[in-house]
Amino acid sequence: MRQQEVLPDLPYDYNALEPVISAEIMRLHHQKHHQAYVTGFNKAMEQLNSTSDPQTIVALQSAINFNGGGNNNAPQTSPFFLDIISFIWNLSLRLEIQC
Repeated sequence: MRQQEVLPDLPYDYNALEPVISAEIMRLHHQKHHQAYVTGFNKAMEQLNSTSDPQTIVALQSAINFNGGGNNNAPQTSPFFLDIISFIWNLSLRLEIQC
């Protein structure tokens, strides 16, 4: 049986993206939304590992794909996410200075 997935730590503090994204929103998204993908994936994999019924296996594929994809593609853990937010933040500062 494979080891269960765990919610990865963020590579930055929840407040690192303020004021573009509040710490409260980042905490909610990470601890609730992203955690739901991890939990859903683990539940589907547990069910998959406990069955040999072909219909059940096929039925579990959508839950595995959806939750596994949501976990692996979560934007706040993407290496590009901070780069994009930094760009937006710097652009907003430049626009603010010009106004």
